[in-house]
Order: sequence, then C-alpha cells, then structure tokens
Amino acid sequence: MLFRVGLVLISTLVLQLALFSELRINGVAAQLLLAASVSAGLTGGPDRGSAFGFAAGLLIDLYLPTPFGLSAAAYALAAGVIGLARDSVIERSPLTLLGFPAMGTAIGLVAFVLGAVALGFSEVHTGSTGRILITVVLMNAIAGVVLVPVTRWMWHANWGNGSTIRSSLT
Repeated sequence: MLFRVGLVLISTLVLQLALFSELRINGVAAQLLLAASVSAGLTGGPDRGSAFGFAAGLLIDLYLPTPFGLSAAAYALAAGVIGLARDSVIERSPLTLLGFPAMGTAIGLVAFVLGAVALGFSEVHTGSTGRILITVVLMNAIAGVVLVPVTRWMWHANWGNGSTIRSSLT
C-alpha cells in the first residue's frame, strides 16, 4: 500500500506542477493535491486521509511562497473532516463523488486563507477570493470523479474487479 500511496502522491504532484498549473479557468488553476487529499479522506477514512493530506500539503508547500506547513495543515484538516463526514452519510450515490470533493476543497481553501492571514500573509485574501474559491471547488469536484476511484485503489488495490462508482465510496 505504501508504494501505491507514494505513486499517487508523486503522480498528482507532477500533474499539478506540469499540467494543471497551466490549465486555468478564469485565471484559476485546480488544486489537484487538495482534491486527492479529500478523495483519500473519503475513501480511506479520517486517519488515512489526514496523513495523506499532510504529506500532499508538504509536497506542494515546497513550491509555494507561503509558510511551510500551511498547505499541509489545511489539506490534512479537509481530508480528516471529509473522512469523518463520509461515515455519517447513510445513502451514498454517484453525486457523492462531486459533493464530498467540493465540500472538502472549500474547507481546505478557507483553512488555508484563514491560516495565511493569521500568519501575516494578507495578500492571499483579495477581492477575488470568492471567485477563486468557487472556481477551484467546481474544478476539484470534477477531478474527484477520477480521484475517488484512484484513491480507493490506492487504499484497497482492487482496480478492475467489477467495481462501480457506488463501490468507490465504500
């Protein structure tokens, strides 16, 4: 399992830096590592999700001018909250693939902005923060359709065993 976790982390980081940082909508890039962290929380639970989110955040923090560890804390929080929330959902549906990554992205981004402002990086919060939040939430919700099955494989390694979208959520 550790190999698969590392593979997903590194692959997601490379995709974020090489491709998704250039593919922008309204001047905003998707936050693929945050989407992967939330998906890891959804498929692996709060403990695994938080650990994955922390590692993913540390990786992206290497490339950001904000305080080291801020992304790690925000991603771990978002993944942990989604991991806890998934257990409270009685009826899982394919819409969960969109809703949980969207909700987790919003939690992670708000935590990141609040943390940055609290640490004196007020330039992170601008007049366009709302537009950025909405755009990233929508992009990460779509990314979750791919990342939820990928992170399920990462934790359970049963790719291609007739699993459906619904089974990706259990």
